[in-house]
Amino acid sequence: MTESLTKKIDINDLRADKGGNPEKYRQLLSALGGASSSSPSDDHHDVSSTPTQSTPATTTSAAADNTPSSSSLPDDLISQVLHHDHQKRQTQTTLETLRHDLSNLQKNTIAPKKKAGEDVSLEVAQLKEWKVQIGSLEKEVKEWERRREGVLCEINGLLESSRV
Repeated sequence: MTESLTKKIDINDLRADKGGNPEKYRQLLSALGGASSSSPSDDHHDVSSTPTQSTPATTTSAAADNTPSSSSLPDDLISQVLHHDHQKRQTQTTLETLRHDLSNLQKNTIAPKKKAGEDVSLEVAQLKEWKVQIGSLEKEVKEWERRREGVLCEINGLLESSRV
């Protein structure tokens, strides 16, 4: 465990699917004297500013409701950072899917209809709605990333203070 104290950890050190070992860091934080949990007043617990996700009508996602409630926030810092990372990645996937759908709508529906002289008002309205949703999802991705990085900084701060 000495190696884990000599460098700052990043999210990949905690992602099991990327070869990381979250349990190793849970144990390490526990060994630091129960520093694995944080107070409810910390920024990453502020439920009132938690991003909410809107899912477009034509896009299905398992992340349709990813708004954490105070009871669903994980207790330990490792779980919190993994939760925020999961939400960020899920929201990013929804965003990318919506961007793809928007591109397809423009190329495969609106452009051919305009070329044929057909009415595209419904499609343009859908396009505008999706652009608003894309803007919202972009902000949400940034917010989840900010939360994730905040918890990672807190973990690294605890690990750094144990080295002193």
